[in-house]
Amino acid sequence: MDKILAEFERLTKDTLHIKLDISWDMADTYNQKMKLKMAAGEQIDMLFDASWMNLEQNIGQGYYQPLDDYFQNEKYPGLKQAFPQAVLDANRINGRLYTIPLMSNYADFGTIFIRKDLREKYGLPQIQNMEQFKVFLEKVEQNNPEIIPFGIGNRGFFDMFYNFNDKQTRFRAVPHVIYGTGVEFNLVLSDDGKHVLGATTIGDPDADYAKLPAPFNQSDYFYSHNDKRVEFSRFIPRDVLSNVEDLVVTGKAAAGEGAISGISKIKQRLKAAVPEADLEVFVYNDAARTMQPKAIGTSYKAWNNIVIPIFSRHKEESMKFINWLYESEANHDLFELGIEGLHWNQKGDHMYEMTPYAKDYLFPAYELTLNPLLSRLNADHDEQTLQYLQYQASEDSYYRVALSGFTFNPEPVKIEIAKVQPRYDAFNLITQAGLEPNWREEGSKLNAELRRLGLEKIRAEFIKQVQAYIDSGGH
Repeated sequence: MDKILAEFERLTKDTLHIKLDISWDMADTYNQKMKLKMAAGEQIDMLFDASWMNLEQNIGQGYYQPLDDYFQNEKYPGLKQAFPQAVLDANRINGRLYTIPLMSNYADFGTIFIRKDLREKYGLPQIQNMEQFKVFLEKVEQNNPEIIPFGIGNRGFFDMFYNFNDKQTRFRAVPHVIYGTGVEFNLVLSDDGKHVLGATTIGDPDADYAKLPAPFNQSDYFYSHNDKRVEFSRFIPRDVLSNVEDLVVTGKAAAGEGAISGISKIKQRLKAAVPEADLEVFVYNDAARTMQPKAIGTSYKAWNNIVIPIFSRHKEESMKFINWLYESEANHDLFELGIEGLHWNQKGDHMYEMTPYAKDYLFPAYELTLNPLLSRLNADHDEQTLQYLQYQASEDSYYRVALSGFTFNPEPVKIEIAKVQPRYDAFNLITQAGLEPNWREEGSKLNAELRRLGLEKIRAEFIKQVQAYIDSGGH
């Protein structure tokens, strides 16, 4: 990073006059620390946030500055060319732009990285379903007990085991839940999409589900994936907050879950540590794996964002830096890929290949640089992975989920959310890793506690806002 920052300062010494002071943190502590820093009014000029963290809550509390004036503005050509109007419209919150939206496509497939060399050693066919994946993990247990069969980290099993077959055009639930409410609700709409029929969550009584039409009248429709998490938890490391990538690239784990775009860098690091090793991908969404059209649900919103806190004394300088970053491929490449000729080389049209020194600069692009127009495709991917990446880059691969333009405003129930969310998040962390076999009973206990803390007030406000959005013409 020091080399990249030095090159940035050399390139901009006569124009921007900006020095970047980047503060890094562990993923599992960052979220809570940022809450405290915002509450304390700490001086920070740019910040990473996301809907799956605190974005809507922090906007509702007035912590972030609106950025509308910087986009579609001739004075900021980098922002104008890198963020088309359609992208901006999809990422408005309460009608305003508060973020620099970071995305390379509308999705980056959740994928299982599998040690291909071990699979072939065990005489197994290429994995095409979860049953075959389980057989692979059992073979690792039997033949290589020194290796963790399946490495997972703080996002647990992520989207594995979810129902991807039913398109969410008349309901919203995991993995397309509406964020900002402090808990994850399963929102169900009428067939014509004009009325909210209900919003359930983990541990709600059976009677609450019975009020909904089939198949939403059974809680297991939304939560049976927790049984599969428990079933597969025997294969994971004791420390579920381990870094998945570190486990895979050091050869300590035979498989890991992550975004498909990252496999080539992970494979390079693995081969440096274990020369005889190799990786292949298993896309666990069946429709995506077979590359069916209109198979992937999206709200067209970015999963990750950069924001400018209200306390920043350098808003203009921050936005000038972001504009510079997106003003040219060369500027963008410097931060996303490193120094050309040292960390990477151009190959073909809008592609790149890694050098042996690429492992020395592994920037988390989703935190600053991901962009569908500027982010290059890694030519080191195998042919199958390249096909998947091209598939997920195609507009024709997606369908629009219900209420794609809706954003929940947490301000009316911010006190209740502050009470409810920590308890819900703690429970969710455990169930995501499959570490609670009695999740139904414990979920009911949690639900009773959350109701005492204000869950019902949040639910009523959520339903009220969604219905108002529909009544105003939203869909």
